[in-house]
Amino acid sequence: MDILRMHEVGELIRKVRKERGLRLEDLADTNISPATISNIERGLPHVNTQKIDYLLTKLNVSMTDLQQMMANNQSEQEEIAHRLIAAETLIDLGYPHLAEEWVEHTPDDQHPLAVKGYHIKGRLAMERTDWKKGERWLHQALRLAKEDSDTNQIIQSHLELARFYFRLSEWSQSLHHADSGLEVHPPEEDGEIRGELLLLRALTLEVTNRRAECLQTVRQAWESGSLGSPSTQLEWYRLHGEIMRYTGLLEEAGRIAAEGLQLAHRYRDRQALFRLWALSGKIQMDQRNWLQAEISLRTALAWESVISDPKRMASIHIGLGQTYTELNRHEDARLWLHKAVEYSSSCDDPRPLAQALLALGDHYWARGDHQQAASQYQSALERSQEHQLLQLEHDALFHLVQLQEQLGDEQFAHNMRQLYELQKKMRNGS
Repeated sequence: MDILRMHEVGELIRKVRKERGLRLEDLADTNISPATISNIERGLPHVNTQKIDYLLTKLNVSMTDLQQMMANNQSEQEEIAHRLIAAETLIDLGYPHLAEEWVEHTPDDQHPLAVKGYHIKGRLAMERTDWKKGERWLHQALRLAKEDSDTNQIIQSHLELARFYFRLSEWSQSLHHADSGLEVHPPEEDGEIRGELLLLRALTLEVTNRRAECLQTVRQAWESGSLGSPSTQLEWYRLHGEIMRYTGLLEEAGRIAAEGLQLAHRYRDRQALFRLWALSGKIQMDQRNWLQAEISLRTALAWESVISDPKRMASIHIGLGQTYTELNRHEDARLWLHKAVEYSSSCDDPRPLAQALLALGDHYWARGDHQQAASQYQSALERSQEHQLLQLEHDALFHLVQLQEQLGDEQFAHNMRQLYELQKKMRNGS
């Protein structure tokens, strides 16, 4: 009897026992123990088939009955699988509320589709921001996959958990599950799941500023061709371009962004088009190509209606505000930067607001309004200190000191000393 059939027979035996209200102990005797019955029901392959025949006799289930039950069970499994696929499709397309009906009655823990059911229930809980349930169901899926020694489901469970913790900004947990999935994944297989695991690893390293490790992961995926599905490939282009930009290789970054844009246009992927045009704009800003930067950033905003992330929107508006400041279009700069403050005020991440306030300070300084510039730099400094954002605190202090020196402000000496102490702190890594 093959492993798949063993699992199905075990599931049917358990179903019959439950329907008749019998416990494991009720069926056990000197010839078969409760532990052996449990192993049969779980479909473990090492169980003696004679024990299975004996248990079927005790339940008064003939081979004809078993074959009919297996046929009915296959039909039921096909129906459940169809419902789960429908639910997964609706979640992927952004209609999680329509998916809830199809997972209302998910299979129990002994069912072969139980792990898949828990994955989808976990994803639905995430969409409802019910984090405790989502975490519990995804860990339940991982536990069942490990009990069955199902490598594919173990990998998928680690992937779902890595996504879950990434969304919660729990970076260490996200990285742990991405790495755990990669450890289990056969190294010779470069499928879509491996690409997604590598991407989550790289994204987590990017957001925690571990850029050298991020670059290493990007190169590993790029060289092996483990770029995953089309949407995952597009995010690889964005990430690869960002890393090249961080390292100062702006021409290479621009080339990668342009290739990614061609691919995103072919797939008509609006999210990717937004991110890659935004990246193109930042690269043009770094190269001080202000008119091209404006074109790229304004093009990115064509997809504003489909972008729900206020942090990304704040970044675009900050970029446009800085661009218009450099182009001496001060009224445009003011409007875009105030809009950036609105977006960043609704972010969970405190950094965008500090960045927007800094950019506003630069704008007011450029137009000669020193009092307003100093006020914005001071607000950015306080925001950075409150959240221990050392680099942004340094930038705000540096701008404030420069302005105070120019104006002969009496606070110059005090803030200069504060800047010196901060630089020592950053150098010592404390």
